[in-house]
Amino acid sequence: MTTFNLNTFIPYLITLTGAAVSDAFSSVYQDKLTNPQWRVVCHLMQAQSPLTPKQLCDKAMLDKSTASRAVGDLQRMRWVEVRPCLQDRRARQVSLTALGQQEFAAMLPSALAWQTQLLAEFDEQEKAVLLTLLAKLEQQALAIKKAHQ
Repeated sequence: MTTFNLNTFIPYLITLTGAAVSDAFSSVYQDKLTNPQWRVVCHLMQAQSPLTPKQLCDKAMLDKSTASRAVGDLQRMRWVEVRPCLQDRRARQVSLTALGQQEFAAMLPSALAWQTQLLAEFDEQEKAVLLTLLAKLEQQALAIKKAHQ
């Protein structure tokens, strides 16, 4: 029988590490945003164009109700606007407002400084390897999921 060791079980370690990093990083935005709101804003900033609620759910890995609440809250804060899609009037598109872009830009130096502190013990080669390995893990997980659907 194969022995099971939680301390070397990658899914557990990734979850534990992700939760610890996410929890510690939330100090950068927690005075203004929740974690789902932060994720929505980041993906809208990264996209540089409007996204549908479905795209936001997929990119930010949020369920529909959590994403909807985050977008609604951000709309009330005037960080995002929601408009009908030009190609399909039934669909909606979410985009950052000038205020949302300005607020994100104001938080960005703190976010980047936090990441620098997180990776302070890594040399440049280790940082590159870490990014490569994380991308490989994600791709392999997606391939396994697809194969089992």
